[in-house]
Amino acid sequence: LAAGVELMENPDSHTPYPFEEKVGIRVCKEALARGAMLRPLVNTIVLMPTLQITISALDTLLDIVYTSIETVTKK
Repeated sequence: LAAGVELMENPDSHTPYPFEEKVGIRVCKEALARGAMLRPLVNTIVLMPTLQITISALDTLLDIVYTSIETVTKK
């Protein structure tokens, strides 16, 4: 089970964040501080939960991902 979330500076025009900002790495570090291990691939973050993840644990993971993205990309 794997899912990728592509991080865009402007989703409407499909403008990615500049590579130099390392947004994917920063989001993954923020998520790690909150208890979730994610994998950064430039401006994409990859989630790879175990196949036997519970709905409750998946909800927690997604809450952490959402909050981490929001924290890092807030301007």
